[in-house]
Amino acid sequence: MPPEHPIDPENTPKPPRKRKPWTPAPETTQAEATASESATEAVKPKRASTKTTSKPKKDPASRPARTTIAKSSTPKKPVKSEARTPAKQTAASSGKKAPSSGKPAAPRTRTKTAAPAPPSTADAKPPIPATVDLPSSPISVAELPESDPAIPEAEKTSLFEDPTFFAFWVSRFLVQVAQGALMYGLLVLVVDSTDSSVYNSIFVVCSVIPAIVFGLPAGVAVDALPRRPLLVMLNLLRFLFVLALVVRPPALAGIFATTLAIWMIHQFYAPAESSTLASIVPGNRLVNGQALSNLALVIAQAVGVIAIAPILLKTSSPQYLFAVCAALFLTAAGLVLQIRIGELRGQMAQMSRHPDGILSTLLRGLRVTVGDSTLFRVTAADVMVGIGLSALVVVAPIYLKRILNTASENTVFVFAPAAIGVLIGLRATPYLGKYFGLKWVAVYGLALFALSIAAFGFLGDIHWLLVDTFNLPIDRVANALRLPPLALLVMLFSIPAGFASSIVGVASRTITLERTPLQFRGQVIATQSLVQNLGALVPTMLAGIAADQLGVERVAIIIAMLIMAGISVAFFVSRSPDPDAVPA
Repeated sequence: MPPEHPIDPENTPKPPRKRKPWTPAPETTQAEATASESATEAVKPKRASTKTTSKPKKDPASRPARTTIAKSSTPKKPVKSEARTPAKQTAASSGKKAPSSGKPAAPRTRTKTAAPAPPSTADAKPPIPATVDLPSSPISVAELPESDPAIPEAEKTSLFEDPTFFAFWVSRFLVQVAQGALMYGLLVLVVDSTDSSVYNSIFVVCSVIPAIVFGLPAGVAVDALPRRPLLVMLNLLRFLFVLALVVRPPALAGIFATTLAIWMIHQFYAPAESSTLASIVPGNRLVNGQALSNLALVIAQAVGVIAIAPILLKTSSPQYLFAVCAALFLTAAGLVLQIRIGELRGQMAQMSRHPDGILSTLLRGLRVTVGDSTLFRVTAADVMVGIGLSALVVVAPIYLKRILNTASENTVFVFAPAAIGVLIGLRATPYLGKYFGLKWVAVYGLALFALSIAAFGFLGDIHWLLVDTFNLPIDRVANALRLPPLALLVMLFSIPAGFASSIVGVASRTITLERTPLQFRGQVIATQSLVQNLGALVPTMLAGIAADQLGVERVAIIIAMLIMAGISVAFFVSRSPDPDAVPA
């Protein structure tokens, strides 16, 4: 309706400008313009309540009007009076909003004074579980994370308190005692039966041929068959072969046939036994388990070769020795039945069956080894130590006769202190691995082994340096022990040689078990054994000839130089990009 009298906009006082708590609505209805303050306050709670609910859809027809009016009300400059309608002028003079003839605007959902409503419990998300159900996940005991809360408690106890590991360790000890005593007894029978050294060489070849022929197939079979039944069956086969020697004294051909059979069984037994260790020992204690496993081997060699075999051969006939060996194999088979590896049941037969041919399947272990730079590096170190030890075994009796002027029968006693270094290395490898890293322990151990072998080539010069230059009482100590001075030096240098070979063996085998997939462990271990036997075959055959032509001291220096060349290659490969290429 028109106003009663005109209003002069210049003389009319304007109300004080207040800060608006919200953006003004584009248009209001007639009812909203004439509503009282109480009605306005009653509407506010409804606006606040709309924040917790979904916003109502706005009428598309009201959007153009809102945009036009909002633009005219948002500028900071005062709006000209000519643009005001009479209704707006009347509302301005009374301090109220002017009514609008447009369509009703949507209710406002934003307010400054409304507090945010707390989230409802129905919309709350369930908490994320802090732990993972490990038994339901496809993870083996050897692959448990290092953050397992049960591991610190397990580290406080010895592995021997675990019945499964104890049965494994004792079975390994008995098998190695029987194996060492049996091979010693068969070798003595060959030496006593003939005076020709050709038969001795045939005996050595009979122990090498099975590794070359059956090494790779044995690794494939180990990964395809259940470990515990396989170990039991192999021990029973050993028992039957040795029992035949007890019933009937063997001839020379029978000795060679038995040697071939025992070493052929060993090609299947060794990778199965080594891969089983990673299945019964937690991953964070694998280096301790490997050290104890090697300790069983060292003690067993001393008991079988130094104690049982010589004593029984001197006091009785060989049949008694064979009977003891057969009983040990049978006892080991019973202990293997106590090994619990049920957590890996169903995974033993998960061997890859790709149609890539027999040759590719046999070479899978080699591909896995070469594909991992760290695994290849430590394998090379272990192979070089094995080659050096094989060549040293050949030249050691010659060294005693020509350099130390003593009988070759004293070889075992002169190099016996190497066992002290081996025991120290088995004890120290877990601590050295934590400080330097197992990969670098293998590399540094290989360097120490090479230096120890080279010392045998410069034994006279070292004796002169220690006695004449440093005035060390080497001669007086040797006379007190009733030993030649050079023999005493050989015994001293054999300690670091045994220490180095021990830490290299434990570090390399631990890394092999850690970095090799479960379904390929047997193949990788068999491949390493094959490469080591092939690498040691030529140096072993040439070491004796080279000792006659060049001299035994020069042969020792050449062996050390070959090992140093292997160190250089391994160090060069270690420069390749690798996350753990820096010592810890």
